[in-house]
Amino acid sequence: MHHRLIPLFALAVTVSSGAIAQEMQQIPVGPQQPIQQLTTAKAVVVDTRQFLPQVNVEKRDLIVRPENPFKPPWREMKVEPNSLPVGEVQDYQRIELRDGRALFPGIGYTGWIPPDPDIGVGPNHILGVVNVDLAFFTHAGSKTFQQPISTFFASVGAGPTADLFDPKVFFDRIHQRFVVVCLEMKTSPQTSKVLFGVSDDADPNGTWYLYRFEAARVISGSNTWADYPGAGYNKDAYVVSMNQFTFSGFAFRGVQFIVIRKSTVLSGGAATTHYFLDTNEFGAQVAEMVDSSIDRVYTASDFNSGNMKIHAFRNLTTTPLMDSAFLAIPSFTYPSTNATSPGGRSLDVLDGRLINVVFRNGKMVTAHGVRSPTSSDNVVRWYELNTNNYPSSAMTVAQSGNVAGTAGQHYFMPALFINEFGDISMIFTRSSSTIVADIMVAGRKTTDAPGTMGAPVLLESASGSTYGFSGFNRWGDYFGIETNPNNETTFWGVAMTGTTSSAWRTAIRDWNVTLPVTLNSVTLNSSTVIGGNSVGGQVNMSGNAPSGGYVVSLSSNVPAAATVPSTVTVPSGSSTAGFTVSTSVVSVDTAVTITASFRGTNRTVGLTVQWAWVIVNPSSFAKVGIHISGNLNSLFASDDDRMRLGVDPGVDQFPPVQLFLSATAPVANPSKLEFTLETRASTTFRGQRLMLFNWATNRYDTVDYRFPGLSDSSFTVSLTSSASDYIRASDRLMRAYIAWDDLASEVAGLWNVDIDQSNWKIFR
Repeated sequence: MHHRLIPLFALAVTVSSGAIAQEMQQIPVGPQQPIQQLTTAKAVVVDTRQFLPQVNVEKRDLIVRPENPFKPPWREMKVEPNSLPVGEVQDYQRIELRDGRALFPGIGYTGWIPPDPDIGVGPNHILGVVNVDLAFFTHAGSKTFQQPISTFFASVGAGPTADLFDPKVFFDRIHQRFVVVCLEMKTSPQTSKVLFGVSDDADPNGTWYLYRFEAARVISGSNTWADYPGAGYNKDAYVVSMNQFTFSGFAFRGVQFIVIRKSTVLSGGAATTHYFLDTNEFGAQVAEMVDSSIDRVYTASDFNSGNMKIHAFRNLTTTPLMDSAFLAIPSFTYPSTNATSPGGRSLDVLDGRLINVVFRNGKMVTAHGVRSPTSSDNVVRWYELNTNNYPSSAMTVAQSGNVAGTAGQHYFMPALFINEFGDISMIFTRSSSTIVADIMVAGRKTTDAPGTMGAPVLLESASGSTYGFSGFNRWGDYFGIETNPNNETTFWGVAMTGTTSSAWRTAIRDWNVTLPVTLNSVTLNSSTVIGGNSVGGQVNMSGNAPSGGYVVSLSSNVPAAATVPSTVTVPSGSSTAGFTVSTSVVSVDTAVTITASFRGTNRTVGLTVQWAWVIVNPSSFAKVGIHISGNLNSLFASDDDRMRLGVDPGVDQFPPVQLFLSATAPVANPSKLEFTLETRASTTFRGQRLMLFNWATNRYDTVDYRFPGLSDSSFTVSLTSSASDYIRASDRLMRAYIAWDDLASEVAGLWNVDIDQSNWKIFR
């Protein structure tokens, strides 16, 4: 079915991104200083593995939190409709439910209404929260841990008589930690706290550092408490936002922000916190700043029907500053009716506040519920903003769109996320007079037309015929969504729906907008290389890398023979990246495995590093004359370990001293053959002849003749074009013959020869 939304004010919806852009206006004040700095005690350290039983599901009485009736006065400001365009839903579907796996249950009904479900997604685990429980899941859906949040935070003094509510969770991609935030409030004595926990690693079941930050604040003479938090982070800080209401009369007094210096809490130290206050803002949400290089944290809120209010927190490692600005957005109308549901029920759609904010690669995305421009139906509105390094430059609206159903259907409670490709997906609720409460997802690829979103896809319907009580029912107050850190194309979301008993339940599911990019292979330009040379290689992905590229790890199992760089980066827009394998000289052919690793997937390729040359030592010898000392091993190296041969006075043979050597070559057709000989004689004038056997002519060839001295003298004979003639093809046998004679007199006296080195060197 074609889900069509009439654009606001009958604007055309297919426009260029440049036409969508709208600059923001700076608020005419300088950066705001913090109103307070506090340093807390060190964290209370807990180990969740000590909670027994690990899965502890408690039964509770029904608790329905009242809806906040506050409407900020600035929302009532008359805003002239603007001509900024809004896109629509398309016929095509962008959601891939590729594995066909059913949704798995999140945390079940706890007695609290609404549940406020949220999730943080780590490499191998999911942390889910609701009012007011916390649970750990594997990616396969196995629940490994569940406890009341009051139990989890009991060691920092949370409760037991206070209300704990509005839990939030996210996975800090930069430092690989789970972070949990929950609010605590009691009217007598007046108490308002932010419960804050950060895990010590990417496994939530283990060590946690827990804190309890002050949230009560006297504003305009009245003490206030915190409600409806936002939570986000960057490389330097965690930031929590809260609506502040008076304890007496619940009057709204503004938004309070707590900036928590990361370096002080990641190991459980005394936390350094800075507080900020904006009395002209409501419902600010803090961005998850996924990029590890960004030095600021952004927040956003709907200020009125034509503007957002933006903050940038910077200088986060010293004394933070808060910059503020307004950004004109496509105008809208706040929700005027709740969502219909069968059986005379209606579901709370909130008040048009933003649900969550995410930053990625210079883009910031957010969403909220608004009224359809053509009816009283509720629709989802989403935005993508160009942050332009604000406050250095003004933000602009890159694109915006509405997601709506057919007449009479309500789309509401959207949470969205952007992956590293720039693809966006959201999870939300659909209801109508015939639909109790469906969990829906929709998505768009970065290459889609500006402002458009693919057709929504049903994840799960309510299992009962009605939900809740007759009349108005709380819903939400928010849902959760993140991408898988191991696979950025996979989105994970949590949302609520109804049960057969008209209670709520939550469900967790993964899906794709773009099929995952994987490491297909690692290849080499050649499977063999002579040691001492290099060979080119390439990693091959299944799709193009996004902005920032993909980092693929490389390793060699025999680094003594072949080395590779530790990483190679596949550049943005490409699916391949080259690298160089450097090799060392080896004495024998060496098999090497090159491994490329990317997000848990390994690909390998084999390489044979061949010897470039090899020393071949004699394997046997024979002699004429007396063998005085030394052995075959004495001939292998120039090390003063010598074989000594002498004249045998009882044998009349000329030459009087001879040495026959044999060896086996590694190949029959080398590019070059060398023979090295190092000798000395006991007297002068001893002629020395070196001969190598030529298998082509079947005789010895004299390759050198000289007179050895009284001290060691070494030389090398090189043969190139005829090298293979001196190796027998059938068995690669080589022979050498060395003879010493006395040319000074016809009758030889007693003398000897020392041979320190005598061997071949074979080149490929």
